[in-house]
Amino acid sequence: MKILTTIRLKEELIEVLLSRYPDINIHTCRSLLDVTEEQLQMTEVLISYSTGLSEELLSKMPNLTWIQVFSSGVDALPLSTIANRNITVTNARGAHKVPMAEFAFGLMLQEAKQLITLHEQQQRNEWNSKIRFEELEGKTVCLFGTGAIGQEIAARCKVFGMKTVGINHSGKQREHFDRIYRFDAEELPLNEADYMILIAPATRETENWLDAAKLRQLKQEAVLLNLGRGELVVEQDLIHALQQKQFKRAYLDVFHVEPLPKNSPLWQLDNCVITPHVSAISSRYNDRCTAIFTENVSRHMSGESLINEVNLEAGY
Repeated sequence: MKILTTIRLKEELIEVLLSRYPDINIHTCRSLLDVTEEQLQMTEVLISYSTGLSEELLSKMPNLTWIQVFSSGVDALPLSTIANRNITVTNARGAHKVPMAEFAFGLMLQEAKQLITLHEQQQRNEWNSKIRFEELEGKTVCLFGTGAIGQEIAARCKVFGMKTVGINHSGKQREHFDRIYRFDAEELPLNEADYMILIAPATRETENWLDAAKLRQLKQEAVLLNLGRGELVVEQDLIHALQQKQFKRAYLDVFHVEPLPKNSPLWQLDNCVITPHVSAISSRYNDRCTAIFTENVSRHMSGESLINEVNLEAGY
């Protein structure tokens, strides 16, 4: 099995795989553009992030049967062509859940405990204890997206005594949620949310899901966190809602265009906190992705079904 990877795997992992499966050949490159056409033609398994695989490059890989993506989102892949060629795609579902859940909680705790305000006061040598602090206990968090990351956030919410409401594609119940709604239901619980968290994948159905009409349903004290994809939100509608102070604040980690253009009005809004798409970053991330790939190699060699297989039609 000839494996091409744009991600540098640990040497000890490669040694283990080669000792278990002598027929494996692993070639590492920085970019698919650095690989010879002969190497592309021989490749049967590709390990990469979801970006960088164009239609043209895919056409040069006639023997490709499996793509292991070291990310959860696969929307940047040419999915229709991959599906037509019956290529299996597996992703890193679950590898993000701990760092992203912790990041979400960091933002909610900052909002409740006003840590930024306290630090700003320190910079001014200002002693002021007349700050309004909140508690997370008893608050309602509404999560658009109830997969591995959404469930991990919901589990932590329960530890803090919060109410959890989920919105997903099917409307089926998920662990750690009090209630679940279909994403296209006529009545959604947006007006209940103290914290509205977007963590759904970007698909045709979720694109521009949070529009002006839904933003108007948020209560004035609501706080919005978008850790999923910029495409989940109609950005101009969000800008307008923030400018009009329709809800309290937005913490945004993802955007339609990244890096966020310097002329975006979002930079100047005092009720908007911008982070540069960092919610999933962790020193343990690649180890978790590697564990998924290693398990899948064992399954592939024994003819078992792979874990984290992507539904190419649904896009996740």
